[in-house]
Amino acid sequence: MSACGIQVEEPHPVATVHWTYEGEEGPEHWGEIDPAYAVCGTGTSQSPIDIASPSEKNLANISFHYQPSEIDILNNGHTVQVNYDAGSYIEFDGVRYDVAQFHYHAPSEHAIDGKLFAAEIHIVHKNADGQLASCWHYAGSWR
Repeated sequence: MSACGIQVEEPHPVATVHWTYEGEEGPEHWGEIDPAYAVCGTGTSQSPIDIASPSEKNLANISFHYQPSEIDILNNGHTVQVNYDAGSYIEFDGVRYDVAQFHYHAPSEHAIDGKLFAAEIHIVHKNADGQLASCWHYAGSWR
């Protein structure tokens, strides 16, 4: 299942605090861990989100231009991250967003109607102004 519900957001400051997916540093506490993460506790479009009652939409205003690439795989401390060569991008409402990297979440970070998947891939795109657009693709069975 794909959920390329393009989410455009301003770049986030790089924080050095440790976060996890469960316990005292889990998603329900992300907004409290560091002032740079405050929007995680108050925002309405911040990870993790629960996509309620999804429906098909005509995304005529988005086009995909993905190309083969050499990759650079690294462990960023939270997940496996794959950095991608320049040249792949999406266009959304006439704005180009280049693929910056993709990474995995297992289990999925986002839910659909309250249910998590075994894993999700998160493709991060960035435009010339540094704004981000994200696509998620889900794999596996519901959890």
